[in-house]
Amino acid sequence: MNGVSNAERGLSVETWRALAQAGQPAPMRFFVTGDSMVPFIRGGKDELTLVPMDRPPRIGDVVLFPHGSLPRRYVLHRVWKIEGDRVQTFGDGCMKPDGWMGMDRVWGRVVGIRRNGRFLNPDNRWLRVAETLWVRTWRVRRWLLWIFLPERAVAAIGRRLPVKWRLMI
Repeated sequence: MNGVSNAERGLSVETWRALAQAGQPAPMRFFVTGDSMVPFIRGGKDELTLVPMDRPPRIGDVVLFPHGSLPRRYVLHRVWKIEGDRVQTFGDGCMKPDGWMGMDRVWGRVVGIRRNGRFLNPDNRWLRVAETLWVRTWRVRRWLLWIFLPERAVAAIGRRLPVKWRLMI
């Protein structure tokens, strides 16, 4: 990859997928935006390595799929449930799972995370244990996320306060 990400080369996700379908699968490196995968993937800070789906997704895999209603927008969430040829994902920083979708909508999976110059393998046993524990806390996730996203907590509190008190926060 010569230290240059596909985003820096100007390779779009659509082009990357077309190359993969044509038999030229290449890893794609990029930075994500948003906080739907906090605390395990931090938007704008972690560089991800994505490969085309070379096997069926497994529970716990972080996968890429097109957004249901927004063209040229993509979602990167963790596989939460699998039933037959359908998969359901759940963002680590989200309060509820995404809807069910066909496995054909899953385009790629994350095979590496570069954080502060260190490489993290998503298949590392200890990282998988931590992710599994996090996924199982989904009922209390709202409160746990306040630790990782204090600005979200302040905004949530601000929405519940009377208008005159919001100005003080």
